[in-house]
Amino acid sequence: MKVVKEDHQTSRASAKSLLHTWIKQNPELIAHLTEKDWDEFLQALLKSLKTRNRWFVQKFLETALPDIIQKGILKDIFLQALQNLRALLLSSILETPQIKVSQRNALLRETLNLFDYITKTTHTIYSEHSFISTLTFLNASTEKILHLDYMGYHISHSRFQGSGYYNEAFQDWIGKRWEDLPVTVNWKQLVHPEDFPRIENWFLERLKLQQPFYVMNYRLQHKDGDWRHVYEFGRIIYNEEQQPVSFLGVITEANASKNKYITEQGISGVFNALVDSEEEYLFVLNRSGKILYATHQFLNQFNIFPPAPQRMDISPWEQFNSPFFELLDSRNKIEAEQYWKAILKEPYVNSTMVLHLPGSKNTTPMAVEFSCFPVQKPFQKSLYIFWGSVRQERLEETPLSKQHQTLIRINNTLRKSASPGELIANMPHYIERLFPVADLILVLGLEKSGVVVKNGKGIDLSLLKNRVILLPDEVEKLSVLKIFRQLPGKVLHLDASSLWELFSKVLSDQRLTRLEKETQFLKTQDWLLGVVNIQQDSPLIVSLGAFRNRTRFSSLDGELLHLFLQSLESTFQNIFFHLQLEEKKAIYSTLLEKTTRIIVILQNDQLVLYNPGYQELISVDNDVAMESNFWQFVHPNDAGKLMKELDKLTHPGDSITTEFRIITPFQQEKICQGIFTRIVYHRKTAILGEIIDRTNQKKLERRLQQSKRLENIGLITNGIVHDFNNLLSAIIPSAQMLIQSSDSPQVKQYAENIAKLARRAGHITRQLTLYAQLESDRVELLNLNQIIEEARDILHGLIGPNITLDYQLAPSLPQVTGEKQQLLQILINVIHHAKNRMGGKGRIRISTSTRRIQRNEKGLFRTIRPGDYVVLTIQDSAPGLHEQLQMKLFEPFLTTREIARGSGTDVSMIYGISHKQEGYMVIKSDDANGNLFKLLLPTEEKVVDTSQDTASQGSIGPNPGKILVVEDETYLRDVMTGMLKLMGFSYYEAGNGEEAVELFKKHHQEIDTIFLDYIIPGMSGQETFYELRKINPDVHIVICTGYVEQKEITPLLKLPNVSFLPKPFTLETLSKQLEERKKN
Repeated sequence: MKVVKEDHQTSRASAKSLLHTWIKQNPELIAHLTEKDWDEFLQALLKSLKTRNRWFVQKFLETALPDIIQKGILKDIFLQALQNLRALLLSSILETPQIKVSQRNALLRETLNLFDYITKTTHTIYSEHSFISTLTFLNASTEKILHLDYMGYHISHSRFQGSGYYNEAFQDWIGKRWEDLPVTVNWKQLVHPEDFPRIENWFLERLKLQQPFYVMNYRLQHKDGDWRHVYEFGRIIYNEEQQPVSFLGVITEANASKNKYITEQGISGVFNALVDSEEEYLFVLNRSGKILYATHQFLNQFNIFPPAPQRMDISPWEQFNSPFFELLDSRNKIEAEQYWKAILKEPYVNSTMVLHLPGSKNTTPMAVEFSCFPVQKPFQKSLYIFWGSVRQERLEETPLSKQHQTLIRINNTLRKSASPGELIANMPHYIERLFPVADLILVLGLEKSGVVVKNGKGIDLSLLKNRVILLPDEVEKLSVLKIFRQLPGKVLHLDASSLWELFSKVLSDQRLTRLEKETQFLKTQDWLLGVVNIQQDSPLIVSLGAFRNRTRFSSLDGELLHLFLQSLESTFQNIFFHLQLEEKKAIYSTLLEKTTRIIVILQNDQLVLYNPGYQELISVDNDVAMESNFWQFVHPNDAGKLMKELDKLTHPGDSITTEFRIITPFQQEKICQGIFTRIVYHRKTAILGEIIDRTNQKKLERRLQQSKRLENIGLITNGIVHDFNNLLSAIIPSAQMLIQSSDSPQVKQYAENIAKLARRAGHITRQLTLYAQLESDRVELLNLNQIIEEARDILHGLIGPNITLDYQLAPSLPQVTGEKQQLLQILINVIHHAKNRMGGKGRIRISTSTRRIQRNEKGLFRTIRPGDYVVLTIQDSAPGLHEQLQMKLFEPFLTTREIARGSGTDVSMIYGISHKQEGYMVIKSDDANGNLFKLLLPTEEKVVDTSQDTASQGSIGPNPGKILVVEDETYLRDVMTGMLKLMGFSYYEAGNGEEAVELFKKHHQEIDTIFLDYIIPGMSGQETFYELRKINPDVHIVICTGYVEQKEITPLLKLPNVSFLPKPFTLETLSKQLEERKKN
């Protein structure tokens, strides 16, 4: 922009006058800097305006502003001074008649843009200084915290997860020593599980309220393992954007005697560590109003220096005898005493007090607004912390600055308008506030039908609103309207005679008289006219009239109207833009709601948008979803990987596809595929996630893989069973021939044992064959009792040693039609689920019965078709399933991994098999009675009697001896006692733990060796071991087992007089064990 020297250059004298006016309005500027310094700033500013080169101002700000900050001029004061200088410059430009209108507008825009740049640069430099100052303070505070006698910390970024410094007192408490600081401490483990969620939520509320201090009470784990109550008093440091960056605090143990709380002598040390004494305004009072602590910055305002300690055993503030109120003048004292009374009456009153601090030779007078934070524990006595922030006092305004401020306030109000109609309705009110001299206000619409009255003031709106006052042909003839169309941003300033002349050339006398009567425009002395383009071909004409004998409009009013109309036009454009945006949002929302995909938007790792599919995925209602965090549902093992993948999306449009797992609140695991894209959402970068639930697909794939593996296992098992059957086919006949050919009873007994064991081996191989062929689909007549009998060995091997299986089988059962292998699979799977829910310990009862279902049956059987049924009942002692899981129990792919770890079979599969067998499945569950499973199968007519035992086992009576054999299997006990007898040993025998303990109580003086089978029913092998040792701690115990892993009995083998004899054993291994015992 060229500036003509004689018209535009501000003379040195006028610049000097401008400087004096500015300093007079802002006297605090010369408290630390001379008038010459500010004159250099003003000259640099004017030179930048003249040359349109910001370098001159930039150079001054970069070199001088750090000195300004060091001199103690606060940012708010400097920014307010800049606003005042801008107003003075704008007024000077507007009131200089030599400047042409076009050049004036350009100069106004350049001035506003330059001051925007100065303001932005000021914020940046002050922020950099604030960061350095904060960093310096935090470094000093860390050093002070490390030397406190109380537990202390300085944590960065996040109170419970950030890296931090912890002093020796804290390290002594938790029993750890860190050589290198900072370290990250897992506070979730240190704080009691019942307390951590409470204090975490409470702390987040403090952050939302931007509070600088806080007190928390919780249980902290001590190094000896105890949970001890503590109090924590802390400070939150915020940055320029009001985000928390650091947390400083002290922790003391809570106790009734208060001897571990912070004393008055310790208050100074604590606050010196938590507060920046050189920069912050803070003082602390006790209940009597006496100062216990105050920062240097606060005391400097009174030209007072903090007391030096004279005695080490008392606080230095004990020697500072002046009560707080004595420091104040009469004006401050009245307000402070009233506020103090209110605080004592209601400590947590939500109000503040403003103190006008007088200043000293080193400080500037200023108003500081104080908030009070009452604190009791962890201090021995109640404290009242007064925390202050500098408040910018309103300076006396000139008429020009008042109009500017009014325009700013109106602009702020305009932004809140929701619709064009609302804006037009309020326009006369805004104009009246901005131009009090306007007696007549007309808001006219230039439409196809002509000029229409939209709103106004000083006219009869009931008569004129929405009326056409100028017809289209009349509009075309009015030159003033042509000017508006050619120059839409122009404002015209006309007197009454000029306006009359314009209209008289176009309108007839009759039309002119009527228009004058309705609008009273002939009574006006002055007119201001301007246009607002709200939409294409639909402008608004704004007319302001001042009556005769009143103040006329000035040139400044025309410029002000021009600025106001520009704001209106911008507001209209924003409104229409937002209306269009709302339409697009409605379309977008419909698409979002109806899509089959799961949609989420993440911003700063927070969930900001989701569709109903997301609620269904995580199995929660809308209220819970709104308050939830997306990452709390991502599997912990997948969260880190997913975050790293998302970090790779650096530019809008970047996209990745990845798999991860979701864990619902019911611990249901879902496998998901996500397509994540970097987008811009609400003018900020975000991540758009399109998620597909692949759980069913993945489980189908696993089912297919599992079926293939089972098929392969079946092939291998059939081969092994074939080879075993070949061997057993030779062993069993050989034993039978030996029985028939031998005359020795002893040989016959041994041979019978061989035959019995061989037959049992054949039974086991048949069980393996059944289990390997579960996918058979052969339908036949079946007896449920026989299937259960055949499955006994599998079931006992499945449940483990610490679960008892009881059988209550009905003696005579009708037959059922079905697939044998699938019924066996139901039995195995139900027992497997029960075992998992019981945690490996408890009791399971299997029973069979018959039931006739009537037509009007109630209770569990109300939905079952009438008829006769065979009923399989399985009841366990596990905790009951919660109601929500019972409702989902028959959903596809719900597994008991959600109930207990380790199961991989679908519960819905059991339901499917029972349905295929034309049967019914009923489940009842509660904590008192455990879980009850019933399978009802329709009966056939034929009844099979299974009441007779298929085998019988004999027993051998006890004989006196020195060895006790504890074995529940009779034939194994017979073999072992036979071997002992053959070797010349006498023995006692017991079939279970309870019997063994009773025998040993009676004969413990005779018995010196015990062979203990580790897997026995009732009292377990481990329990029996310790009961026997209670009777005689020195007795030698030989543990015999072939079932459990070695690691389960390793702790017992480390005890004295304990050895191990694995099964199967021979006469030789048994003899060797006894020989070793003799040597020892």
